[in-house]
Amino acid sequence: MQEQIERLRGQGKERTVETYQSALNSFMKFRDGIDLCFDEMDADLMEHYETEMRSTHHLSRNTTSFYMRILRCVYRKAVVRDWPFLQIL
Repeated sequence: MQEQIERLRGQGKERTVETYQSALNSFMKFRDGIDLCFDEMDADLMEHYETEMRSTHHLSRNTTSFYMRILRCVYRKAVVRDWPFLQIL
């Protein structure tokens, strides 16, 4: 995710960088600073993260949805970038 943030920074998209960084900070706080690979993410982890944001941190539905949308977007971009058939199609 940090790689995508740096790419956006290089494109001058500072507001987007701020929102992505905020989502990353929230997720890393949930993970106690422990990084993970995209292939380690699953529905259970994401549901637990969403529940944690609402119950423990008392974040609104709008905020949790905002962070989840950013993480989904970053995940999809990473998966598509690494998809071996992308250059063939």
